[in-house]
Amino acid sequence: MKYLENLCLENISRELNGYEIGGGLKLFGRIEVYSTKKSGEEKKYSKMLENKLITGTDLPDELGKKRFRKLLIDLIQTLNAAQVYHDFSQLSPDAFIEMTVNSSIQNINSSLAEITIHTPDFIHRMWREINESLSNQLPNCEVVLLLV
Repeated sequence: MKYLENLCLENISRELNGYEIGGGLKLFGRIEVYSTKKSGEEKKYSKMLENKLITGTDLPDELGKKRFRKLLIDLIQTLNAAQVYHDFSQLSPDAFIEMTVNSSIQNINSSLAEITIHTPDFIHRMWREINESLSNQLPNCEVVLLLV
């Protein structure tokens, strides 16, 4: 997994970081893009994760299981690349749920709504930059939420 530098997303992340929302809470995080093309070592790691996940998915059909396992493996490896001081390989499939793109956008917009009081166009700019960083394929993305 390779981090893909994106100046626009870095700027959006800077705007988010330290932003104070209700109750004295502050936002900390970043929006980043990673390639899911795997190196030789990452391919070996994928096989190890796949063997671990083979028994952990209760999906009705084999194709669904394979697709979901690949999605989880990509997500776990991306999380490990983004958060080098954490090891996400011990997560089970139960730690993730699939969501639609629209419902995840609505949840994020709701969580960030307070920002629009001071910066009305922030959410629109954020989604435009995210969509552009994904070659305008945001509507076709698969979304998985990490529950932990």
